[in-house]
Amino acid sequence: MRKLRDRAAASGGNAPAVSVAAEAQGAPPRHQHQSNLSLAKDQLPEEASEPPTAPRGRRAKVALLVALLGLGGLLAASAIYEVRSSALQAQFFAGLAAKAHYRMEPGRSDSIRFPAASPYDTRLGYANLPAYLDKLQARDYLIDAQARISPKMAELADMGLYAIYREKAKVGLEILDCRSQPLFSARFPERLFEKFSDAPPLLVQSLLFIENRELLDPAHPKRNPAIEWDRFSKAVFDKSLQSIGVHSGRVAGGSTLATQIEKYRHSPEGRTSSLQDKLIQMASATLRAYRDGENTTDARRRIVLDYLNTVPLSAKTGYGEVNGIGDGMWTWYGRDSAQLNRLLTGSMDTPEAAQVYKEALSLLIAQRRPAYYLGDGWEDLEALTDSHLRLLAQAGVITPELRDAAVAITLRPALGSGVAPANAFVSRKASNLVRNHLGSLIGDSRLYNLDRLDLSVVSTLDAKAQKAVSAALRQLSDAEHAQSAGLTGKGLLGNGDPAQVVYSFTLMERGEHVNYLRVQTDNYDQPLDINEGAKLDLGSTAKLRTLVTYLDIVDQLHKRYGEIDKVGLYGVDIDPKDRLSQWALEYFRALPDNADRGLAPCWPRRWSARIRPIRAKASSPAAGCTTSATSARTITTAS
Repeated sequence: MRKLRDRAAASGGNAPAVSVAAEAQGAPPRHQHQSNLSLAKDQLPEEASEPPTAPRGRRAKVALLVALLGLGGLLAASAIYEVRSSALQAQFFAGLAAKAHYRMEPGRSDSIRFPAASPYDTRLGYANLPAYLDKLQARDYLIDAQARISPKMAELADMGLYAIYREKAKVGLEILDCRSQPLFSARFPERLFEKFSDAPPLLVQSLLFIENRELLDPAHPKRNPAIEWDRFSKAVFDKSLQSIGVHSGRVAGGSTLATQIEKYRHSPEGRTSSLQDKLIQMASATLRAYRDGENTTDARRRIVLDYLNTVPLSAKTGYGEVNGIGDGMWTWYGRDSAQLNRLLTGSMDTPEAAQVYKEALSLLIAQRRPAYYLGDGWEDLEALTDSHLRLLAQAGVITPELRDAAVAITLRPALGSGVAPANAFVSRKASNLVRNHLGSLIGDSRLYNLDRLDLSVVSTLDAKAQKAVSAALRQLSDAEHAQSAGLTGKGLLGNGDPAQVVYSFTLMERGEHVNYLRVQTDNYDQPLDINEGAKLDLGSTAKLRTLVTYLDIVDQLHKRYGEIDKVGLYGVDIDPKDRLSQWALEYFRALPDNADRGLAPCWPRRWSARIRPIRAKASSPAAGCTTSATSARTITTAS
């Protein structure tokens, strides 16, 4: 109450006026408390309605600022942790990749996507599959089984992302015989590292220093290998400055090994033409890395291995396109894989080891502009390699001694084509036969392209019989073998040179409603296939000899069976393969009793003079391979 009175007195002239008025009414002083209480009660809500807004608002702003700073710090810490560990990315993309799958089922697929034209997909034949299938189905082939992709994989493909599957590093055409034994095999690249542990550690460390230093960091097993944030941020910043004219010169790329693989395999022409291409590469590489789960340790090692085995290194005349460090060392420097591994995994204090290391390092650098550096730019490649040697030594990747030894060496490209010596043409006649027919089936006659398709063909040929017959025909070129085979007698070679005789052989096996080509070969050691590419034009003398030989055989059959009665003819046992003898027996058995068994029945018969080749088609529906050939048999008759 005292406080209220004090506050009332402090409020000015209003309170005394009220007090005087009260005394004028004659009220005793002790009973004025009610009036004072009433006055205080009336003024208290008015004073309480005026809060100290300034101090309280200031405290609220400070609290809000502290909360925002804390939230920002938390977000920054989370972002830094995510950039280093990729924990959230791993959870999201692993779940997404798990939904992108496929399975093989019989028949044509109604949920399939074929890739667009790109270096990898065109070389292996994936991009041309629709055209191949149309041509094969036009030749009565059927689709036995095809992939069914999941709805999520179809959705990702429709968005432009590349198909997520375990890609092959070493592929090529494979031809099997009727027993599934190898008849021909082409695998590219021919030289590669089979496992990550096979790659020389020094080569791996040098590659990572140049292209992707954080890729194999074991501290973060869930790291996303498709992006290296510091290099990517710098590349974006430099590109932005270049776009507004502030930055001039070449902008360093922010690609990782994973995105580079996606680029040179699946991007059109193996290039990044736009920001959209870069985003597609990054997204596809990310999904591929998390295909087997959140832990990407094995996927990152596989990325390094695939890059070393498949990086494009231009092309060389006589060899073709070169992919991978193994084939690159062989074609450009004449080094085989065994020599490369032995020198780079041993002591690096020898001049030969320094030279091999510099050659391998130059290929890692040349991939930036392979056509130039491995063409007319050898001097620029030399200077750039020496510059990288100094940087590698400065970073501690190589020793100063190795740097000095390698810088003192001059790169000397190999002069040869890198093509290994081929086998004899005779030994390749069967495989060339199938390859040529395969080319006609799919509409691509270049054997170079066919050999690089990811394709397995089962033919009707018998590899064992083909090899045996080819060897026997080649032996007939020798005089002793020709004599032992009975080819030097009367009416045959005589004293002629057997090496000048070309033999061809075709064997068909009769099946149910179809004939199977089992053997087709010759002894002509040149690319020409006598059975397929030769047209024999027999002269008059050759035709006469053929006719005389035929008549001589018929005369012998007449003497052998002409005097035997019908009962005796039915008792004669003839080899089923001896068709002429069987014809003679059937002829004599069909003659009436007491009929003339000489040439008299032939005179009234009319003969056709038309030459008609017999075409036989051999196919194996189960194997999915069809081979056709024109038989050497022709019907030649004259009146």
